[in-house]
Amino acid sequence: MAIPSVHLRRLAAIILFAILTSLAVVSARYESLAALSPRKRSDIALLHAVSTDMNALELRRYAHHIARDDPMHAIGFFLELLALDKDKTPLSAKHRYLIAEAARRQPSLAAPRIWLTADDIRKGRYAEAIDGADAVMRLNGEFRKLLIPILVPLLAEEKARTLLEKKLEEFPIWRTGFIVEAVKAGEFDREIERILQHQVPQYGAASIAAERSVYLRNLVERGEGERALRLWQGYFPKGGNKGVADGNFADKYPLHPFAWQLASDDYSFSEKVPATEGSPSMVRAHHSGDRKAALLTQLVALKPGTHELVFTMRDGGLGEPEAMYWRLRCIGSSENLVSRSLAKLGPDWQKLRIKVTVPDSGCAMQHLLLEAENNGDEESEIEIRSVEAK
Repeated sequence: MAIPSVHLRRLAAIILFAILTSLAVVSARYESLAALSPRKRSDIALLHAVSTDMNALELRRYAHHIARDDPMHAIGFFLELLALDKDKTPLSAKHRYLIAEAARRQPSLAAPRIWLTADDIRKGRYAEAIDGADAVMRLNGEFRKLLIPILVPLLAEEKARTLLEKKLEEFPIWRTGFIVEAVKAGEFDREIERILQHQVPQYGAASIAAERSVYLRNLVERGEGERALRLWQGYFPKGGNKGVADGNFADKYPLHPFAWQLASDDYSFSEKVPATEGSPSMVRAHHSGDRKAALLTQLVALKPGTHELVFTMRDGGLGEPEAMYWRLRCIGSSENLVSRSLAKLGPDWQKLRIKVTVPDSGCAMQHLLLEAENNGDEESEIEIRSVEAK
């Protein structure tokens, strides 16, 4: 299996970019860095070495200068490695010794650990590669974008995949980023679905909701909406067969696109209002009036036939919501199966019942929307307590 390698010059350039974005201009003289943390000293020393394009001899002199002043400092070992690379010395045990020693002396220095991870993968040492990458990404989030693409191809290698999935079961901080990258790769559906079935610890609820949403949206975008629906129903065996998800707006970790998408811009917005004593949760939808807006949307899968949509709502008191409409239309179609104005909605809670017929073919999934038309500068607002499909 071909695994991307991390060439030292490219690695140094990436590290340099990360440093430049996070460090102010400082003196490059090592003597002035003594008061800084080990990580800052390492970053600045590496910045100086790379930005001045030192040759191999200069790198070795600089490394020896650092080692003389601070024998326990890690960056000297990494600079010596860069010197070997400048000499175009073939990869050898000496390279690995220098990197391993730098990583041992300063675990927070990510550069050596990144090199070790890539080298471990090249040589099939998958456990070491995964543990090393995990350590780097826990210590320094800036390097996740570099390491995650190196780890994703391991899903295609049986021995590595088992170890990787076991690590992901621990819900490490980089797990969601890994799932996003794996979904983008477009070739690991089976592995992703198995990972998304992991037993979820309490602290991982938000993460796995985000991960499942990324994958389900991807399936829908690829035209596999029915497959996405089956997966979604499997994630919620007791409630996934309801016509409308999160009908009472109480879910803490809803899964998109089978969940309410709330509008949020400079003109119109929708917001969930948590339940309080004596008052259940609800959504408040506000329309500025001066442009069309989709205030609430959800992907649903009503079966062919006649259904009744039931909305519990009231006028929010800003102005008559005559420009707001509840609409249902088949995915891929601009024609509404139903479009009901809320012009006569009053200040008291009331139920609006709408009959709708879903055609026998060509409409396996639908969009349920609360839309608002351009109404000049007339603001309006409604409150919604529940939405049901019967």
